[in-house]
Amino acid sequence: MKLQICKNPYIYTMFSDKTRKYRIADSKQEFLDQFGGENKVVEKFLFGEVIFVRENEQIYAFKNKCPHQGAKLNGCWLEEKKVVCPVHQYKFDVENGRGQGLYLENYPLKENEDGYYLLRTYFSWFGE
Repeated sequence: MKLQICKNPYIYTMFSDKTRKYRIADSKQEFLDQFGGENKVVEKFLFGEVIFVRENEQIYAFKNKCPHQGAKLNGCWLEEKKVVCPVHQYKFDVENGRGQGLYLENYPLKENEDGYYLLRTYFSWFGE
């Protein structure tokens, strides 16, 4: 059986990953100021809650839901480049979300000249 490659460009635009930018502040420093004396901030978006965890000047963003049993991560902490769930102490890598055989959805953050953004990549069936 010979493998055939689809050459229909519509198929490639029909099913794809999309990345959407969400502006969260004018600058990274402005967003860091929102933490006050805390090391966590929770924000609501149309796609759900995101928890931002700060370690010095570094900020990490995760879905505010542990993939183990769905508990909120509001009481989480960072330990050796891992975010630790407050319920069962499951640990997930801050860079890729992997840990305990599960995946914690994480979001990259990017600063441009026009603001500080959360980037969310998602699968799209029919493009947008």
